[in-house]
Amino acid sequence: MPTGLPELVLLGFGAVSAVITWRIAWPLRQYVRQYPSDQVDAATLPQVLVVLPIKGIASELDDLEENLRAVLAQDYPSFRVVFAVGDAEDLAMPVLQKLSREYDVCKVVVAEQHASRSNKISNQLRALQEADDRTGVYVFMDSDARPAPDMMRRLVAPLSQETVGATTGFRWYMPSPEAGPASWLRAAWNASGMPMLVNRKHNYAWGGAMAIRREVFEKCGVGEFWSPALSDGLALSLVVKQAGYHIRFVPDCLVPSPEDMDLAGTLEWTTRQTVICRVYNPTMWRDIFAGELITVALLAAAAIMAITGAVTGDTFALVSGLAVIALFAAGRIVYQRIVIGTVRLVAPQLVTARLSWLLTLLAPLVHPL
Repeated sequence: MPTGLPELVLLGFGAVSAVITWRIAWPLRQYVRQYPSDQVDAATLPQVLVVLPIKGIASELDDLEENLRAVLAQDYPSFRVVFAVGDAEDLAMPVLQKLSREYDVCKVVVAEQHASRSNKISNQLRALQEADDRTGVYVFMDSDARPAPDMMRRLVAPLSQETVGATTGFRWYMPSPEAGPASWLRAAWNASGMPMLVNRKHNYAWGGAMAIRREVFEKCGVGEFWSPALSDGLALSLVVKQAGYHIRFVPDCLVPSPEDMDLAGTLEWTTRQTVICRVYNPTMWRDIFAGELITVALLAAAAIMAITGAVTGDTFALVSGLAVIALFAAGRIVYQRIVIGTVRLVAPQLVTARLSWLLTLLAPLVHPL
């Protein structure tokens, strides 16, 4: 083989890999720039049942009350809220009972738990029993996120299109200034998944902010499919897509989550996301796995080339190996900068200078999921 050819081939692969990575993220920015306003006459908006599964954590009760008040203060003409817990003695009960006395639109229910399904889904299914004949749309939210006042209106508006089966927002982690590296790593990993939401082949509904017409929910048999499910959002997405509907990502429904986590919690979170993806979105999992396998092989070859060049004094091999590694890092960094820049377009308050740079620096350590 001619001298220098292996280095040039590897550099070529590195450059192609970087360009592909950038191109995965770029459609997100285009989607957000072209996203319609979805202005709908308030008189035509259907009544909503908001389902909020809750498990109280002592250290988060103050935040919980503020989060729930944000849900109850939604700028929407007609809605009811059901708080569902799995235990009558749940730590959140005093907060929930207080709010139910203050607001006529909310109710607290206790769900029976089942060994064959998650507590969250048991709580959600119990809350859905409170739907009445006027309920036209189900909105699902998480209690650890604080929605903007118009989030419900924006989530529901696209459902007027018959081809849209469900709409979704997306969680945006905002670790506190005192947070450790694990929290920032999770935030970077989470942010890297945002471009998948505009890819019709791979997109999905996030359970913390999703809406679905009641008729679609029942037609697709989501409740029955949920019974043994691990994930509410991905399971719903699977059956809705199988029925021929689309999932619509609503960029204005980014939900800030100021939650910190230690390393063990972050590893558990990333492992759970990967396992759930493999179960409910195997096509995306296979595509990502294949891409990461190629990336690992490319980086291994680049590292071997750089080390060999350093040992043998082959400067071209050393520089080429390091250049391939640099191209990989640049691809991931540009990918993350596209995500960050896109979030700034719709919610600039969610991107602080500190968050922006930390997500950028950690980009090479996470993969697009």
